[in-house]
Amino acid sequence: MPAQSHYKMADRLAAAMATPAGRGARIVLGLVLIGVGLAFVAQPFGSIVAAVGLIPITAGVLNWCLIGPLLGAPLRGSIARQRCGR
Repeated sequence: MPAQSHYKMADRLAAAMATPAGRGARIVLGLVLIGVGLAFVAQPFGSIVAAVGLIPITAGVLNWCLIGPLLGAPLRGSIARQRCGR
């Protein structure tokens, strides 16, 4: 896959994650992780899972796409939407 099309695909992914549906999905995922973690809070991994659930919630609220920079796309959702013309 040519590098240029890879970057366009990464920008589209970041822009999709910056939509209200993408942001909501991250928040719901975070809440599910917290719920699962609290259900297993007696075990050591339960607290870890609950703490990790804060990451997608924070990313959704702040409109960040944390995987974006790993793919060569911007961190901020507003910039990703501008690049894709949304």
